[in-house]
Amino acid sequence: FEFLPHEVATDKSDLVELADVEVGKEYELVITTYAGLYRYRVGDILQVTGFYNSAPQFKFVRRKNVLLSIEADKTDEAELQKAVENASVLLREQ
Repeated sequence: FEFLPHEVATDKSDLVELADVEVGKEYELVITTYAGLYRYRVGDILQVTGFYNSAPQFKFVRRKNVLLSIEADKTDEAELQKAVENASVLLREQ
């Protein structure tokens, strides 16, 4: 596995090895397989939440470039997730 820093992801961004990821930063997962995929950008955005026995722990954040289109309004997955979380908090208070 390799990781592409998400906030500055360009075609020329340097890939980060598993041992070099930093807590709090977001990365796009990049994989290479024996079946022939070479540095395939999966499209998953992951956030490093900490380390356990020197191994990084990740939280899935969202899929890259996923949009919900209703009429002319475009909403990405992160905005939709935040809206659902806010609605959930409001409903629990009732």
